[in-house]
Amino acid sequence: MTLLRAEEGFSSLKGTLGLRPNFHQLEGRVKGDIFISVLAYHLLCWVGHRLAQSGDVRDWQTLRRLLRTHSVVTTRLPLTDGRVVEVRKPSRPDAEQALVYQRLGIDWRLLKSRPSRELWRGDGWWSERIPG
Repeated sequence: MTLLRAEEGFSSLKGTLGLRPNFHQLEGRVKGDIFISVLAYHLLCWVGHRLAQSGDVRDWQTLRRLLRTHSVVTTRLPLTDGRVVEVRKPSRPDAEQALVYQRLGIDWRLLKSRPSRELWRGDGWWSERIPG
């Protein structure tokens, strides 16, 4: 690794990822922050590399702006007997968002999706009720 590449990496951590200094009192928390920062940087590099392989040279800021409008929606349907049915699905990405997901090898239909589930309200808390 060259010094220039290392400096670019730290610049990305501060600017592109939006990380700011954290002043921790415990060594474990410092190590945790460093681990998450390095993991985020590796993910950022992986995204850039995968997109570059397909000829897409957009920077991280552009990708964030493009993908931030793609959302996951959770709908809760209360029933008359107190049960609640919850459905969670991703919205349909526009053509440009779908192209980015395709180039990254990500199936957008699986993003934070889960099967419908039944919830039961008891004592003011929502808890998952296992059917049957």
